[in-house]
Amino acid sequence: NSGGVTTEAGVVIGLEALCNADWMQPDVGDRFVHLIAHEYVHVQQPGARLEVEQPTLLYQTLLEGGAEYVGELISGQTANAHLHRWAQGRECALERAFVQDSRGTDLSQWLY
Repeated sequence: NSGGVTTEAGVVIGLEALCNADWMQPDVGDRFVHLIAHEYVHVQQPGARLEVEQPTLLYQTLLEGGAEYVGELISGQTANAHLHRWAQGRECALERAFVQDSRGTDLSQWLY
């Protein structure tokens, strides 16, 4: 049920999930490019290979944000364009809420 994950053996892409992810880029080929770039960044992140039982929101968003940023540089687009539209005009409120939650371990309002 995941579009992509990393393991010690490398990157695993979930074709069914990725092909059905219509909330991502409209073109399936663009989804592949972005997701593969994103997951290969995780392969390079030492923190992504650690088994952290309850990572803080800040820790996990640095990992995901780093992978998303480099994935965007490589592919030329973000994976979640709908979130940009949703967040427009709410940036300050979102930043304040994130700072308040960042040291906690509840990721449910922010990730995945």
